[in-house]
Amino acid sequence: MNRRVFTDLEIGGALRDLEAGVRLPEVCARLGVSERTVNRWRREARTPEQHGAASLGLVLLSSDQAAIRSDALERNLDALRLVLHTLLDDEELERGARLIEARCRISAQRARRLLGLAPVNARVAQAREPAPVRQLAQLARELS
Repeated sequence: MNRRVFTDLEIGGALRDLEAGVRLPEVCARLGVSERTVNRWRREARTPEQHGAASLGLVLLSSDQAAIRSDALERNLDALRLVLHTLLDDEELERGARLIEARCRISAQRARRLLGLAPVNARVAQAREPAPVRQLAQLARELS
């Protein structure tokens, strides 16, 4: 069987996907390589002076450049959240969070955070019940 040679852009794309939160088995399956190979690419990317970050398609940023880029990305994400909250009602945002969770295979909390939704826990879910349902539940507890 012939060994496939991956381009620098393919390797860099795989490493960027991993940094973005895509799971290792998914990246490996998409490229048809073992986890060991991807981990070797990661190791080589961490030592740019030996292997050359440019050869992996990676761009090294200074801490100032990284902070500026991070701030810009955060502002863009905030603007996107604002647009989504303006155009969609709460039910549609909830469906969107579930879709992001399933498609991106991330946790429900992370998907909700991306959309700017509050985390869901038992207390929050209970507080969202309509008032008559809460009153009936309280009445049932008092009667029992």
